[in-house]
This record gives sequence, C-alpha cells and structure tokens, in this order.
Amino acid sequence: MSTRKPQTGRKPAGKTAKAAGGTGTGGNTAQGRKTPGKAVATAGTATVYMYVGPALPRGLLKANSMFTGTMESVLQELEPAIARYPLVKRLLVPVSNLANAKMQIRDSGTLLGHSYRQLADDMKK
Repeated sequence: MSTRKPQTGRKPAGKTAKAAGGTGTGGNTAQGRKTPGKAVATAGTATVYMYVGPALPRGLLKANSMFTGTMESVLQELEPAIARYPLVKRLLVPVSNLANAKMQIRDSGTLLGHSYRQLADDMKK
C-alpha cells in the first residue's frame, strides 16, 4: 500500500489569477485547451513559474508556490508581495529551470543565492 505525501505550498494551476481578480485563464490557450506540459519561458507565452524563496510572513506568499501564465500576469498577481519584498521578483523561475535554480540558491555567489539570503534577512528585521 502506497501513501501519498501531501503537496503543501502549491496552488492549483488556473485558480491563482482568478482568486486575485484576474481572468483565471491560467495556462489555457485562446481555444480553451491546456498548453503542452513542457513550456519554454519566453515573453508573452503562458508557462508555469515557481517561487523558490522563503515563505513570507502572514501568509503573503508560501515557499514553492506555483503560478501559471505569462511573467507579466504572475508579477501582477504578486503585486502585494513584490511591493513589500521586491526580491520576490528575482525568485520566480520557470519550472523548466527549477533544478538549476535550486542548485544556484545553495551557492551564495549567484544572484538567486544572494537574493534568497537577502530576502530571508529582510524578513527578520
């Protein structure tokens, strides 16, 4: 008998924009079909992004939250978090680059690593 590990910190694709007052299309094409699973992060195309930073206070943004849409729509959805913590913008990565991003976070000499630690320090103040 196998047990499933609960997936915490994830938002269902397509519901994040709707909950924030957006269109709620989240990854759907104009014809109403889902986009292919492996998306390339280019400007103007819908893809899946993950926030790889620490959880923000008061439930503002959970660690490892996923968002579907263009980068512009995701940034618009995260406007309250970005206004308070501008480094959130640097910690949004396409899931196609997730493994590389996780390795960079462990290295303090990279932009992602520095941003993660700086954001964690800013939250302690």
